[in-house]
Amino acid sequence: MKELTVVHSNKLVEASYNISIDEMRLISFIASKIDSRQKSIGEIKIYPSDFAEAFALDRHNMHRNLINSIKSLANKSVIMPLDEKRNIVLPWLGMGIYDRQPDDGSHVIVAFSQYIEPYLFELKERFTAINFEYAAKLNTPFSFRLYQWLCKAKNLNKSKIGESIQVELVVEWMKSQSGIDNKYDAWKDFNVRVIKPAIERINANTDLSVIY
Repeated sequence: MKELTVVHSNKLVEASYNISIDEMRLISFIASKIDSRQKSIGEIKIYPSDFAEAFALDRHNMHRNLINSIKSLANKSVIMPLDEKRNIVLPWLGMGIYDRQPDDGSHVIVAFSQYIEPYLFELKERFTAINFEYAAKLNTPFSFRLYQWLCKAKNLNKSKIGESIQVELVVEWMKSQSGIDNKYDAWKDFNVRVIKPAIERINANTDLSVIY
């Protein structure tokens, strides 16, 4: 069986965005279905039963949850540097289609926006690939983002120290890039409620063993 991966350009991995766990799962599920080396395939069909199985979720109301994720993600964007002085804001989705009265055979259709596609398709270098099986077991947006950042560091020779990988992630940068810069002002709160649970989840469910 072919190993499913989620591949993002490094610019997208390090970009700033704030999305829910349901939206994160939708993006990673779609990304696992595409070949990042090829051109955009346009519209992507998603069946609620396949989505629920991929993340070990209850199938009840899954179609409605997908619809809600598409609606909310359609109004969210990614922010990344354009040059030394300017940022660029990119929409996630180009469009979404769903049945108003879904039945057992219903599905949703999603297409990424043309502006985000260069960071998902035709990637030849400077990208980070993570195993979808591991990513599917991460249950918060921050744990997913942290796992991506750590995987990116793992692939850089400059991060290697002996048999281990060392990476320095500034707290304010992590909060800003994951859209929680207005929360958890005290380190204790951020550590206990965000960092520690994310690392415990990563250690328990992925190929990485992390200490900090």
